Amino acid sequence: MNVSSSITPLKGERLTETRPKLQWIDIDWKKVEEHVNTLANQNYKSS
Repeated sequence: MNVSSSITPLKGERLTETRPKLQWIDIDWKKVEEHVNTLANQNYKSS
């Protein structure tokens, strides 16, 4: 099996990573903030 880190495949070559790169704009920051707050509360309660 050929493995390549190139972003443009050679003729007949299949890339192993075909998902698009995650962009900062694509992140659901409200959900991230809620998750961080949940973790902070759990950490506070456990100490």
